[in-house]
Amino acid sequence: MAREKAATRASMKAKLAAVGDIQRIGWSGNIAENLFRLPQWVSAEAILAFLPMTKEVDTEPIIKRAFQEGKTVGVPRMYGDTIKFHHIHSLAGPWDPHPYGLREPPAQLPVIEPFSIKGNHILVVTPGLC
Repeated sequence: MAREKAATRASMKAKLAAVGDIQRIGWSGNIAENLFRLPQWVSAEAILAFLPMTKEVDTEPIIKRAFQEGKTVGVPRMYGDTIKFHHIHSLAGPWDPHPYGLREPPAQLPVIEPFSIKGNHILVVTPGLC
């Protein structure tokens, strides 16, 4: 099973590496537009979104739309094996660099406690390899 997973990941990395930026941006836009039509998006009070890594779906348009709609937005920061989502108000930063090349919010920003969100209507947006 581990070998199959590694082979699938390697294959998908190669396929994504071959996708041009224009095509990736187009696909990302299509994904975002489909997401915005979902009842889960409409009812969400908070969006917890992972920031994209190279060649992943671009989540920044999703985060910008959440700001426009007045939703609470959180992005992750790693604490060892634990992920905490910090409340952000802008994509302008400042950001702390993570060893894997990720951007993380500063630790002093408030942590979003999921049970504090009105109605617990939270949507998590996670780009992934495959």
